[in-house]
Amino acid sequence: MRFSIAGSEFFAVDENPDAFNLSPATLGGTSVRMNLIVDDPDGVMRAAIAAGAKEVFPMNDQPYGMR
Repeated sequence: MRFSIAGSEFFAVDENPDAFNLSPATLGGTSVRMNLIVDDPDGVMRAAIAAGAKEVFPMNDQPYGMR
């Protein structure tokens, strides 16, 4: 499900291990994933890593249309 509040988009999804969407039962706790949607995801990722961020989810084109 995709919805927005004051121009910010939010998604609610079922468990889908292929897309790394895991349920609280599978994780043994809570599950929240935040997505940052920007015009230049590759540039933002490079800048974040250069600033010390750790890549946990690889930057790839996804089957649902996002990168």
